[in-house]
Amino acid sequence: MSASSNDVFRIDGRVAVVTGAGRGLGAAAAIALAEAGAHVVLTARKVEALAPTIETIHEFGGKASARTLDVTKEDEVRSLFSGIAS
Repeated sequence: MSASSNDVFRIDGRVAVVTGAGRGLGAAAAIALAEAGAHVVLTARKVEALAPTIETIHEFGGKASARTLDVTKEDEVRSLFSGIAS
């Protein structure tokens, strides 16, 4: 019995953080991770930019949330991961 392509990469119950998830490669990665079963935390400097990606993920029943993040600010990155871990 061989696994279908949908079953090969399953990450159900995991959390994935995607920076720059509002467009382009970041959005594509976030959608793919959500399709694979992850709860995706989408980040961008302006949370409004994430709305289209979150809408796409929610349309197929995926799990996603949005956070403001400037990856050049270490305190923001630490805060994000502290919040996810707790």
